[in-house]
Amino acid sequence: NISPKQMVQASLPNLVSEALGRHKLAGNRLELEVTEGVFLGDNGSTLDVLKRLRALGVGIALDDFGTGYASIGFLRNFRFEKLKIDRSMVVDAGTSTGSLAMMNSSIAVARAMDMAVTAEGVETKAQADMVRIAGCDQIQGWYYYKAITAGEIRAHLDELRQRNLNHKRATG
Repeated sequence: NISPKQMVQASLPNLVSEALGRHKLAGNRLELEVTEGVFLGDNGSTLDVLKRLRALGVGIALDDFGTGYASIGFLRNFRFEKLKIDRSMVVDAGTSTGSLAMMNSSIAVARAMDMAVTAEGVETKAQADMVRIAGCDQIQGWYYYKAITAGEIRAHLDELRQRNLNHKRATG
């Protein structure tokens, strides 16, 4: 996640480039998330920074879309690789036909602009089904797994690997 303050720093693309080199990571293996707020009061420097990051091959996702800072027309300023539908839009779409229409239209615009779409904050099977049917590529939220620390991630992955190994041994 990149903050609006970081986005106006002309040195950000250089810092990202150095980090990619230091960790021997191709630019296309990194996705940075920015919120709609990065364009508020912008004098053009944000767009320049985004273009320079894209030149590194880095993917740029627009996070928390639908939180009220911008309209769909906002997407004309820069084509993001991914649009992340905010949790509030997902929750509201489950109870309001107007919100559902807004979510669906946001997804349709993202598709027309060749952007992937992620639904954030999915907490129920009904929400997961709804965003899947609406055309989201990825779904994030507690319905699938609660937030955990880095140490817990390692333990969880070790447990999954062990289960997979045990399953392979059992099935031959």
